[in-house]
Amino acid sequence: MLTAIAVVVAVAISLTGAELLRLRMRWIAWTRRGETLEVFERHCASRGYSVEVARAAYLHLQRCAGVRGFPVRPNDSLAQIYGLEWEDVADLLCLVALTARCEDVTDERARSLGPVLTVDDTVRVLTPLYGSWRATRARAAAATRRP
Repeated sequence: MLTAIAVVVAVAISLTGAELLRLRMRWIAWTRRGETLEVFERHCASRGYSVEVARAAYLHLQRCAGVRGFPVRPNDSLAQIYGLEWEDVADLLCLVALTARCEDVTDERARSLGPVLTVDDTVRVLTPLYGSWRATRARAAAATRRP
């Protein structure tokens, strides 16, 4: 009997915590209304980052937020806003790189990219991999063309 009560209490606490997190994300989204993907892309372009990488990161983090149309900011902390631990950040780098058609990023390579703490860091470290992927791809395509 006591075990059943403990299970019910644990479930209630878990559901309450999940609802509070959802409400927190909705509140953040409401305070950022008017901020869009286009604003984010302009910011990234002004810093010399790949717009394709910026778009892929934005859309993925928007899904992580769990709120439709969540406005992602460059200075968002991956841990504090999105609740991502290091393993999650490595997965984020792999997924964004794949979506943006960058060079492959493995977990080992993700560790070598340096500290990735913010959304801006994510786009910054992946941008060189986007450019080098395009260059490698263009060279490979040129090598396979027949005269």
